[in-house]
Amino acid sequence: GSIFLNWSPTGNEVLIRANILGDPRIYLVHVGSGKATPLNVPADAYDAAISADGKRIVYSLTRGLGFGSQLWLAEIDGNNAQLVIQDATHIIAYARFSPVDDKIAYIRMADSNIPFTVGELWVMNADGSNAMMLGQADAGHGYIPNWSPDGTQVAFVYRDNGDNIVADQLADRLTSNIYVADVNSGVVQAVTKFADTLVEASVWSPDGSLLAFSAKPQNGKADVWVVAPGAADSQAHQVTQNADARYPTWTSGK
Repeated sequence: GSIFLNWSPTGNEVLIRANILGDPRIYLVHVGSGKATPLNVPADAYDAAISADGKRIVYSLTRGLGFGSQLWLAEIDGNNAQLVIQDATHIIAYARFSPVDDKIAYIRMADSNIPFTVGELWVMNADGSNAMMLGQADAGHGYIPNWSPDGTQVAFVYRDNGDNIVADQLADRLTSNIYVADVNSGVVQAVTKFADTLVEASVWSPDGSLLAFSAKPQNGKADVWVVAPGAADSQAHQVTQNADARYPTWTSGK
């Protein structure tokens, strides 16, 4: 079988981990042709992403619970790999290049057996230098840091009930909101202000003016909303009504 890891920025390729005839490898698969190119990347990489220019790959490794993790940078074929983070007590996850490839955002969380934990949003230069924590972020639900199209901001999910030990164990107990961090100034601001609601990862419109996301009130159905992070009032607007709609995406324009 195979495990999907990530799309390439162009959407023309996917990264997968596949075990073919007992030989587990990481492959770059061209969607149109189906051609699979094996990469010189450890087969136990649990997360990987490709740079916007398609020339580099960043991937995460761990030996298991209690062993911490590593973050590596390499050329797209996996060669000339460089260890950029060695962390004995944390898991580094969801590392993503900015759209202009100058920085990498990632989530850092404690290496523990708590399934739904609170972590931290970090940003560093694309060579691994000048790492800076920008704020607390939900870490256990798989919400990746989401770069704005111009590479100046990162939208992420902030867990409102970080001290709720029940929510540490049960996915449906999360209450959250969308925050946006300015990577140059370090300023972090809430752009949604829902109460007792599961607000999931947002996606930027192609022009960077809007964020679309789903919000599910406790004991209610999820709906799609949009918000303009740069607007003076930053008021979220509901798009669907009682539709049980999640994971919005943009097609073109606004």
